[in-house]
Amino acid sequence: MKEEDNEFDAFPYPANHIIRSFFRKITEIQPGFPVGIYLTGSIAMNDFYPFKSDIDFVVVCKEIPDKKIAGQLKQIHNEIAAEYPKPDLSGYYIASGTLELNDPGQSSLFYYHEGKTGYRLFEMGPVALTEIKSNAITLLGPDAANLPFHITRNKLNDFLFLNNSSYWGNWIRRHSSYFGRKLILVLFPRFTEWVILGIARQLVTLQTGKIVSKAEAGIYCLTILPARFHSIVQEAIDIRKDDRTYPIVGSYAIRPSFRRWSQTLVCARYMVSLFREKYYQNVSNEKNEI
Repeated sequence: MKEEDNEFDAFPYPANHIIRSFFRKITEIQPGFPVGIYLTGSIAMNDFYPFKSDIDFVVVCKEIPDKKIAGQLKQIHNEIAAEYPKPDLSGYYIASGTLELNDPGQSSLFYYHEGKTGYRLFEMGPVALTEIKSNAITLLGPDAANLPFHITRNKLNDFLFLNNSSYWGNWIRRHSSYFGRKLILVLFPRFTEWVILGIARQLVTLQTGKIVSKAEAGIYCLTILPARFHSIVQEAIDIRKDDRTYPIVGSYAIRPSFRRWSQTLVCARYMVSLFREKYYQNVSNEKNEI
């Protein structure tokens, strides 16, 4: 895709202007700096809502940005954020060599998220790389589907299992107690969307090997979860599709509900348990096939 093309206008407003500006500024930093620019996440999966979604990106570079280029990148992101407060850009810059590593999670990257920049490990590597290859929109460089790496289904499932047990298990515990973050889940519907559809995405990937949108994952889970959970899953989908802005906290509506809080946690616990059950079934079936 080239800037003079009108293909940027295929993205919803104001994402089209943000992506065009981002593409132009990144490609002007230094000759050959980006060897690939890709869009992932909701905008690549037709589940994008300007007031709540991020514009997720991955920039593949010859090398991880040094301090000089990192400073330029920070300035670029600050300029775009000042001109377009919403939606947010969120993503990372990885070295091309990372794509060929057996364990990409041990490599470093430079990131931009919620106005912050810095260096960290590519912890979400297996999921992120699978998503790039299966769903990403290519703005520059080799087509995402042809990038030189392959994440095996077993490696992806093992990573999801660890993430499901640690991240989502801890999330549920923190939001179950008054001394934790229970009140946040009681007040804000968006957190029901976050946990229900977040775990739903992992279940879909475990079962199908595909990375899907939050809304699609919710719809899938309506077909596999017991009927007693259908109402809260459907509520999470409806919350996801609510793209209105609210005067106090932006896209976060305040609608107190102890019913929603209770049903969210019960469903989330069941989904985490179901994920573990399906994971161990897969492991057992693999052993029996050997």
